[in-house]
Amino acid sequence: MASPFALSGLGSSGSTTPLEQLLEAYRKSRSKPIDTLKNERTQLQQRSTFYSSLLSDLNGLSSQLAIFSDASTSISKFQAKAVTVSDSSVVTASATSSASVGSYTVHVNRLASADFLVSDQKVAANASGYSAGTKSFDLTVNGSTTTISVTFDGTETFEQAIQKIADAINASSDVGVTAAAVKDTSSTVRLTLTAKDTGQSNAITFTDPDGVLANLGITTSLFADPANRTTFTSSAAGYGIADTANLNAEFKLNGITIVRESNTVDDVLSGVTLTLKKAQDPSDPDVTMTVSVNAEGVKNNVQPLLDAYNNVLKKLESNDSILQSDFALRVLKTDLRTLASSEIGTGTYKYLRDVGITINDDGTLTISDMDTFREAVSTDASAVAQLFEDFAQAVDAKISSFVGDSGLLTARKESISSQIENINKRIDTLEERLNDELKNVADQYTSMLNLYIQAQQQLQLLSTFSLGLGNFNTGSPGSFL
Repeated sequence: MASPFALSGLGSSGSTTPLEQLLEAYRKSRSKPIDTLKNERTQLQQRSTFYSSLLSDLNGLSSQLAIFSDASTSISKFQAKAVTVSDSSVVTASATSSASVGSYTVHVNRLASADFLVSDQKVAANASGYSAGTKSFDLTVNGSTTTISVTFDGTETFEQAIQKIADAINASSDVGVTAAAVKDTSSTVRLTLTAKDTGQSNAITFTDPDGVLANLGITTSLFADPANRTTFTSSAAGYGIADTANLNAEFKLNGITIVRESNTVDDVLSGVTLTLKKAQDPSDPDVTMTVSVNAEGVKNNVQPLLDAYNNVLKKLESNDSILQSDFALRVLKTDLRTLASSEIGTGTYKYLRDVGITINDDGTLTISDMDTFREAVSTDASAVAQLFEDFAQAVDAKISSFVGDSGLLTARKESISSQIENINKRIDTLEERLNDELKNVADQYTSMLNLYIQAQQQLQLLSTFSLGLGNFNTGSPGSFL
């Protein structure tokens, strides 16, 4: 006889006990209110996630709108300039928004150089002649003098001594000179000093009270005449360039001779930086440099605004179910799409399409007509900036009530958070109640099971007793003797 407590079909087979099957079936029958609340909570969480994402996109748009909402400060974004040169091996150039559109000629006569000084050629292995002790000399570059001290032990070869001098110079961060011990042949060595910066003001001079440099042929007589300094030879000390003026760059811009101490020149044409690359022969043709409006650069400057606007529209398009239940967001979506095609400009340009901006089927904006866009920014960049200012202010008026700590989306999220908190409390209460019911069911089942077991035991006892009586009634007389 099968046990009435073998509840097959109520749960999974295997190790699941009848009680577990019973409790699982009871739980399922009583969990509908809890499941309903959990589904409601999931929907609220999804809505909150959507609002958070939309708020992030709106904040991004708001930041971009702030940049473009004042044409007087955003005008530079619409005045991006590009520079082309006919020979970039001679000169390259870049331009800021303040550069004037035009064409120029450039002829590079001389590049700026860093001054350098070379010692006599010395036999590397020969004794240097420096006596033991610390000796000093002063190096002056661009008006700044640095004292260099070198300690000799009196046994140095020229190679060793020159290396010590170079190391001492390079160890000083203040001096505007770098030094090196150069093996010009396998058996000879020379000290070289090179200015860290180019130009005449960085010409190297020195004083040498202890004769450290003089021992290498570097004496103050080398620069007695700055316009005709002694130049080095294959064996004798001297400078690399005789006239310090020739340490400067010299070039012609539109035929005007210009001298600068650096090969990077940013103070000749407003907004234009020239980088001189190579000196030309007098007979070489001039390099043509053209400054023009950089329409691609302007596009790149305004693209973040369009991207931020597009992100908001795409977000609003991404969840119809939420929009259907949120009137304010439906209005915002309609307003933004309508705005993009409306007459918003207060200046020369009235519509976004006037400057080559296309409204796509989904409402997003694209600069698709580059010819029109290029013509607009080239003709009147200020008018384009004004159109974007008007657009930015109009969009900001539509979204301002949705952003910020007191904005509509923040209020929506706070309300949802409160609803979720209340639902969690209700779920906890229902689950606690259900757990109590399950405990009662388990207790009743256990009690009934115990009664059933007792009844089975009693029935078995009665069956055994009944069998014994039957044997007694059919037995032979005297079977008890």
